[in-house]
Amino acid sequence: MIADLSAELRDAYDLWFASIPAKDASFVDRRMDPALELVNPDGTRLDAAGYKAMYDALPAGATVEYRIQEFNVRPLAGDAVALVTGRYHGRIGRDGAVLSDKQVRFTSVWERRDAGWILLLHHLTSCAA
Repeated sequence: MIADLSAELRDAYDLWFASIPAKDASFVDRRMDPALELVNPDGTRLDAAGYKAMYDALPAGATVEYRIQEFNVRPLAGDAVALVTGRYHGRIGRDGAVLSDKQVRFTSVWERRDAGWILLLHHLTSCAA
């Protein structure tokens, strides 16, 4: 059922976004394929190891906020794969200064495995608020 699938994947995103300020890079090991391709709005690409390094690069004391504003799930391959599209706002700050403030559209591909939903691809595009 699409509502259940959507709820499962939304939970995965909530866990992902919570893992960033917690600097819990183990989320990458649990929920991202090692061959992950993450494409940032500026065109830079990261695999899972590159993304994991971002957790260490987050400045101490930084605040991280993510707010999903659109979230659409399309099941594929008999619910074994899901295409997720949407929009979210991400903001990183420290000591009152804004380090990053972005509104992005995203497209992701997730695969259901024995360990749960695993992220294979995440593509971000900057957009207006």
